[in-house]
Amino acid sequence: MVIADRLGADPDLGSAPRVWPGALATALAFGDALRRHDAAAAHAQLEPGARLLTADGTEVSDPESIGFVLAQLTAPGSRLDIAPRRTIVNGDVALCTQGWRLRAASDRPCFERASSAFFLLRRSGLRWRIAIAAPWG
Repeated sequence: MVIADRLGADPDLGSAPRVWPGALATALAFGDALRRHDAAAAHAQLEPGARLLTADGTEVSDPESIGFVLAQLTAPGSRLDIAPRRTIVNGDVALCTQGWRLRAASDRPCFERASSAFFLLRRSGLRWRIAIAAPWG
């Protein structure tokens, strides 16, 4: 399956949609890794020096702390549903938005949280990586 984001018409191509496979694919790979409970694979989608905003708005920047937050998101018994919404690309920068619904089961009643996730990505060469991840909006 090819993952691509279609963004309106390109004046040079007439009415044909523009396809930006890289930015959307990277944002979806991040979420897919979390769904598979693979914090290391999610972390690999982040660029060096990336920032992550936690649910309470705390900005996390050092790799070890980001890894800790990602490990919490991939805890056993959690389930993450992702609905891609929109990807806007401007040169080497992209903004991806997604709908997230996280369900976490534990010995307590099930916890559920829905959010509008935002990801700012940068392209370096042919690779897109997440510079800022705000899973909780």
